[in-house]
Amino acid sequence: MTEKINKAEAEGFELGQTLAKTWENHTGWGLQGVCKDVSEVAEHIGWSVEKLTERVTAFHAERLAAVPEKSKFPELYPYTDVLAARYKGMKRGGMTDGMIAINESYTFWKKFFCEKETGVFPWLGLGRKRCHCRCVYAPETDRGAMETYNWDDALTAWVPKDLPSRPRPAVQPKVTIRKVSNGLHYDSHEPALFPAQVFWLIHDWADSVDAAVELYTRYHAFWDDFNVLAHDDKGYAVALDKPGRGIPVLRQQNDGDGIVFVNGQSGVDESVEAYVREQRRIYLEKSKQAVDSYEGVYFKFSENVRANMLRRMAQFRTELTSEALIGHITSGDPDGPLCKRGTPCHPDDNALEATVLQSIAYWDENRIVIRQWEKPDGKWIPVWEQPWLEV
Repeated sequence: MTEKINKAEAEGFELGQTLAKTWENHTGWGLQGVCKDVSEVAEHIGWSVEKLTERVTAFHAERLAAVPEKSKFPELYPYTDVLAARYKGMKRGGMTDGMIAINESYTFWKKFFCEKETGVFPWLGLGRKRCHCRCVYAPETDRGAMETYNWDDALTAWVPKDLPSRPRPAVQPKVTIRKVSNGLHYDSHEPALFPAQVFWLIHDWADSVDAAVELYTRYHAFWDDFNVLAHDDKGYAVALDKPGRGIPVLRQQNDGDGIVFVNGQSGVDESVEAYVREQRRIYLEKSKQAVDSYEGVYFKFSENVRANMLRRMAQFRTELTSEALIGHITSGDPDGPLCKRGTPCHPDDNALEATVLQSIAYWDENRIVIRQWEKPDGKWIPVWEQPWLEV
């Protein structure tokens, strides 16, 4: 644990140096994507930026004091020291207590507590989470076990990744966990206060798929915003559809093919999708937006992506080949493509959402290939026109 503490402080120091600078020029800060949002929300709820910062600073201290019951969450306790080291490093890097609190707890306070405390819904006119992403695991294709991942982002924010100079053997881990965004703008579930880093816990404690599922379920009130796919090196795979801070719904494929998939901004499970739709309805109502607003249209677009994902995975089950799977994950159905085209879904939508990177792991061949949107001469070349590169 000493090594983790030292690493956390070093990473906090590096992060603090970066975030302190971006705070000064208001270009954006935070692992949670917080930007100029603070001043906009402060104005919206009738507070000064100083008052909002003071409240979030106090709220962050409340979260740190709300350490949960040790008998129920014993794995969490070593990480309280890791968190403290991280914050210590951020402060050494130049951040004030207020900056750290805004970075760590502002989004959480805004989502779950702003309206309760101020009587004003804070999201009106503000941006939304865009990232969809989707992941498929198939244990038996013509090329053995395959895992595909479509990473979505706004082209306005995408920076192509540097690739290694030479490929390296891809050894399948004992347990592999993938996440896709399932961010809700409104969530009726009650959250746990303490800022538990659940994904740290999973990395350190989950030595099997079932162990990961147990931890994700027991710690469900501490995390949201993701659907999860977990598989092991024996071909066993499960998916968790996570409706906000509610208990994740476990999906296992019992029809003999072992195929599992997750899709962002939705629930494959019907009960989860019903919850997502209801929270979106509440959000549009509270933010005084019509169903044909750019956000309402985007929600419908997300539902179409989900429907096409279900349809195409059913088709894939009839032809379990790598070529068929690649065709499905690169499909561009106009009403909801699995491979986003960078095309706005509404005239007021300028984010240019695209599937900016695709990866395929051929686990039985010890190979991983990727392709991504590139801009070599000032003009984007889309992912589906790029060659697969081994990494």
